[in-house]
Amino acid sequence: MLTKQYRNLAWYLRRHGIRSLLQRIWGEVATNINNKEYLYLIDLAYPLVNSNQQQCLRIESHTTWNSIPNEDILQLEIYKSRERIKHFLNRNFDRKGTLWLVKKEDLLIGLEWTFLGGLNGFYSLPVSPREAIILAVEVFPEFRGKGYWPNIAMLTFNKLKNQGITRIYLKTHVSNRPMQASMRKVNCQVIGLVRTFSIGKKYLTIWDKDSLWQDS
Repeated sequence: MLTKQYRNLAWYLRRHGIRSLLQRIWGEVATNINNKEYLYLIDLAYPLVNSNQQQCLRIESHTTWNSIPNEDILQLEIYKSRERIKHFLNRNFDRKGTLWLVKKEDLLIGLEWTFLGGLNGFYSLPVSPREAIILAVEVFPEFRGKGYWPNIAMLTFNKLKNQGITRIYLKTHVSNRPMQASMRKVNCQVIGLVRTFSIGKKYLTIWDKDSLWQDS
């Protein structure tokens, strides 16, 4: 396990440099020390917010490794090693997840996962087959800070709404201020502050009922 982690870190250092590596390590340490997250609800019964930038982005869904074009795999390898990509993708495909690849023209700028009906109690609240959760949202480093995520979110919300999904749940770490600002732009509702712990292949969520985020 340690050897595998060392290889991943060494690959990341070679690819992205010491500064990006230290930022990544600090982010992972901070997340493990303080794993509080805001839990958001997106109710698709209400009209979705329009975005005038949607035309420049598109998203493509995949449910198996073999359905991903080779040119997209090669672009993913810019950000992660092939070993890590295969592990990451196959693990979530085995969980019945859908991978959404985000593109601007033919350039891959990010990804996210959706799971219909929840994932092993990850959100510790009833999730019906007509509800979905969004996980592992990532805009790749050189595209961050450009305001892409609200547009990515709206594209995803519309795709899921067209599939008959009625509600979506999403979590973001309390320290992730840019993501919180993006969530406000698409009218997502905070329904709680939670801590989630893994127990084997299941998850336990502890709710902080006195710490709801108030938007000033």
